[in-house]
Amino acid sequence: DAFDTIVMLITSFTQKLRPLRPEPYQVLVSEVHRRVLIEYVRPLLQARLVCTSAKMRARVAARLGDEARQLRELFGRLVSTGPLPVTR
Repeated sequence: DAFDTIVMLITSFTQKLRPLRPEPYQVLVSEVHRRVLIEYVRPLLQARLVCTSAKMRARVAARLGDEARQLRELFGRLVSTGPLPVTR
């Protein structure tokens, strides 16, 4: 689905940042994180989400929770792995 594609694209993009030094890497990862959250949350806040049943509410809540967990894990991994070691 679209969310999985976004996660794959972010992972691919940030892999290209790994050769950077630690400070620019962290700045760019932080900016990617900020932009992803803005673009993810904006439609949730702008559109009215209408759930016609408790079952539908539970499914939507589970999906949003799962996507939030995936984003947390993704950006946690990016911060913890950091850039490649600098060799001189």
